[in-house]
Amino acid sequence: MEKIENKELFMSFDEKEGNEDSDVEDVSEKVDIFWETGSVVLKTIYSGAIEALRSSFDLKKRFLEILEATDLAHSEEIRDMILSDMKRDFSQGP
Repeated sequence: MEKIENKELFMSFDEKEGNEDSDVEDVSEKVDIFWETGSVVLKTIYSGAIEALRSSFDLKKRFLEILEATDLAHSEEIRDMILSDMKRDFSQGP
């Protein structure tokens, strides 16, 4: 009986709110925002991480793996920066 009284609180899976095109645009817009700002976030995290652990080869390697797994704006620039840091920090050792 209680379920019937609260019927207006529930929505059927068949009911749709809004326009499907606007949903697609929202998702597309979110993907574009991630594509553009994701590289800034990754670069910021990388900078902080290597400041704390400059001599960690595994850390830099993991960031390269993350970069390869994601499609971000300026990924080539970040990749070059990481490789340059690796060359600088590890070219002297074995």
